[in-house]
Amino acid sequence: ASGHYRRYTVASLRSAVEGAGFRVERCHYMNLAGVLPYFLKSRVLRRSANFSRTFSPSAIRRIQGMPRWIRRIDRLTGAPLGLSVVCVARRD
Repeated sequence: ASGHYRRYTVASLRSAVEGAGFRVERCHYMNLAGVLPYFLKSRVLRRSANFSRTFSPSAIRRIQGMPRWIRRIDRLTGAPLGLSVVCVARRD
């Protein structure tokens, strides 16, 4: 819905990156806090528009103003799920 061509899990991204000849140093989910809003808008409310564009300007301001501790949750907990997968890899 947001213009992505592929959706990855940590395992599938790790496999693709390693298959391309890279050595994975870290691969993890991020944006745990975004899972519930995404689920509600896309699954419960069934919004078919680009997910990012379904937020009003005031909602975006609220999201951007979230306390810093919420944004740090991903780094501290090693989120078991999230809206994005981040992978750091090196070519040997």
